[in-house]
Amino acid sequence: MTLDAVFDIIWDILLSFYVIRGALHYSTLTFICSLPLAGSSLVLTYPTLDFTQRQTQATILFFFTVIVFVCAQYTMRLYKVPYQTSYRLSIGLVGAVFLLGGELAAWTVLHKRWSIWREWYEQSNAIVLGGLGVMAAIFALMPCLLMLAGGAAESLLMDEPPDVAEEQTKKD
Repeated sequence: MTLDAVFDIIWDILLSFYVIRGALHYSTLTFICSLPLAGSSLVLTYPTLDFTQRQTQATILFFFTVIVFVCAQYTMRLYKVPYQTSYRLSIGLVGAVFLLGGELAAWTVLHKRWSIWREWYEQSNAIVLGGLGVMAAIFALMPCLLMLAGGAAESLLMDEPPDVAEEQTKKD
């Protein structure tokens, strides 16, 4: 093994730790911030406890999108993730795996049995399952979607502009 090969292996290990750390922070922050949303969904559907209502799903999807936007934006700024699609997409996808695993674990612990998932799936319709798929896709893609919004979206919520905007003003 040459020194370059060893350096490449160490660099890949460090990048994987960087991605895993960012994804874990992103998924944990989103999970904690979404807990009030989960509680409010029970209040919104209290009279019937019917989770298949379209209005409730649309409301939850809107608020979840806002929560994911703020959490992704905060995480990308905190870890100074570069404006590269590969880094941000990998953080989003690994974070989605962590978030879905955490949701499964929390649901199982709260209900003390695994068969509740099968019962819920049998009672759900395609709209609810599609809404959950859209929520997972929004969560996984939000770090990349922040790049499309550019520095304008990030400067709305943070005091200082992104590093890329600072570099562009120095060049001008």
